Amino acid sequence: MKSVWHNQLGPNSFNKLKHLETKFCDKLLNIFPSHVFENLLNLETIIVTNCPALEVLFEVQEFKIGACSQMQLRNLSLEHLPNLKHIWSRNPYGSFRFQNLGQLKVVECKSLDHIFPLSVAQELLYLQVLHIEECGVETIVAQDEMADTVPILVFPKLTSLSLRSLAQLRSFCYGLHTFGVPFLRDLDVYHCDQLELFEQKSLNYQGNTPVDPEALFSFEKVKINLNILNAKHVIFDR
Repeated sequence: MKSVWHNQLGPNSFNKLKHLETKFCDKLLNIFPSHVFENLLNLETIIVTNCPALEVLFEVQEFKIGACSQMQLRNLSLEHLPNLKHIWSRNPYGSFRFQNLGQLKVVECKSLDHIFPLSVAQELLYLQVLHIEECGVETIVAQDEMADTVPILVFPKLTSLSLRSLAQLRSFCYGLHTFGVPFLRDLDVYHCDQLELFEQKSLNYQGNTPVDPEALFSFEKVKINLNILNAKHVIFDR
């Protein structure tokens, strides 16, 4: 199978689809070409595994100023996709919004060099779980040449962040100055040897109890669970 969809879909085709799994499709190059987005606004769960030729998940075309469609996608799982180069082929810039995304898991996608375009990352109001493991990513959020200011990212619902065995990971976001995660509970960092150490400004949501950053982020492989420290508010500042 080389394509999931016909080139043209009827106006009501698949508009009630909520769950899609794609597994062991050896010849698929992309799964969601731009012409199917409007038909899949109610899709809530996407699982893609073991598709060795897949290069792009969402094929985003040039954005249309003034046009905006709200995706209901809540759970996205991508595993064992060795040639996946882009989850989003380019910045949607509001033409399609993914702000309902609550859980994202990306495992063994060696050709990925980033996870989110900047415009997607800035709208993730409900992201609770982010797990990235054994991928080729150099940064989690890509640099945006069109951005006229240094990005400030806040994930207001994020409670679990796991970055494991990411040998190329250097930073969370190019040019990032402030990264806010006010409700983070679990932080797991393992074998990310090139990652710039975060400087932790505050760990206590209700106060400013000092904590030695070296106790949390050493130069060795680390696994951190902020529940041990009763963390309630974390701001990482470069």
